[in-house]
Amino acid sequence: MAAEWKQGTFGCLDDCEICLCGSFCTCCLICRNANDLGKSGLICGVLSCFFPCIPLFCLRGEARERYGIDGSVAGDAVCSFCCPACVNCQTGAEIKTRGDHN
Repeated sequence: MAAEWKQGTFGCLDDCEICLCGSFCTCCLICRNANDLGKSGLICGVLSCFFPCIPLFCLRGEARERYGIDGSVAGDAVCSFCCPACVNCQTGAEIKTRGDHN
């Protein structure tokens, strides 16, 4: 059976540290999430300065696959495009909750 996200898409305020980092230093949280998932934080951070939805979409999908979370590529795309800040915080909270934050 597939798991669910520990924090809902709009549950940004559930973790104040991640919420503040995602709100005031978006690129830093994207970089941190990428590093925690074993991806290049530098590439994701730089890419997020120009096309923020692309690394968010990729990292959300990576977290969903790693943790066996139910969902789809289409759902990842819609969430990443419509509410990028929420997706960034949701991914960061999932990584932290699962104990993969370095």
